[in-house]
Amino acid sequence: MQRLNTGYFYRLGWQVHPLEEIDAESKWNDWYFKLVWARRILAEFTNDSLVPARLSKQVAAYLLAAIDEALPSEEHLPKDMNAEIGHPAFGIYQRLREFENVLSAELFQIETYVTAQKGIFDTKSLVENAENMFSDKVRKWLSDLAVFDIRQAGRCLAFELPTAAGFHLARAVEDSIRRYYEVVAGEPYNMEEQGRSWGKYTSALKTKGADKNVINALDQMRELHRNPISHPDMKLSTDEAMMLVGLAQSAIVAMAVDSQQREANSKIKA
Repeated sequence: MQRLNTGYFYRLGWQVHPLEEIDAESKWNDWYFKLVWARRILAEFTNDSLVPARLSKQVAAYLLAAIDEALPSEEHLPKDMNAEIGHPAFGIYQRLREFENVLSAELFQIETYVTAQKGIFDTKSLVENAENMFSDKVRKWLSDLAVFDIRQAGRCLAFELPTAAGFHLARAVEDSIRRYYEVVAGEPYNMEEQGRSWGKYTSALKTKGADKNVINALDQMRELHRNPISHPDMKLSTDEAMMLVGLAQSAIVAMAVDSQQREANSKIKA
């Protein structure tokens, strides 16, 4: 997925549309730089793989060729800036009309969607860096897998796939639980021997003296959401997914803070 800046189309029109006023009597003094700017953005448009406008790009290439026929190279100004552009101006005008008609028709067919902001999270933040809901200190503690799932959860939430967001959030918390257990117990969690359910996780953490705030946060998330979303018929609403974001955030922060405090204490004792 890549972000398409719709403001680009405004800039395209602003730099290309003025060419409709060009004619054979137009002078280089007035038009040279306008043509250079139009040529540059048309070249950008024809090479842009994100813009799904195949026919418009073909017609833009014809307009670009008409401008190239009239213009000297960008490194050299016309010898006489007061001279008229002459016949090539007619070709530019004709190709411009074709380009604008095709582009207008094609843009009407391109599907563009706008997603509403979710709570305090704007769409850009959810799509690009949902992990920034955590502080730098907590992000450094998270594993790469947890960061990946938090990012995926943000994207799912942004595009209104709340159930998928719930699964990714649960995965991020589960990975963090195993990371936290290793800090508390001093050894990795053995899923084959100890089991993989969240009930097993929390029981093992309790026996190792895990922080009560962590246990409470995990129990709350497990009872309200983790067990229900593991059922294939369960569907989350956007509001429920937003609630899960808060619970996951609380659980992860609690684990990260306690882990870092334990590690700091170990260094002091050493």
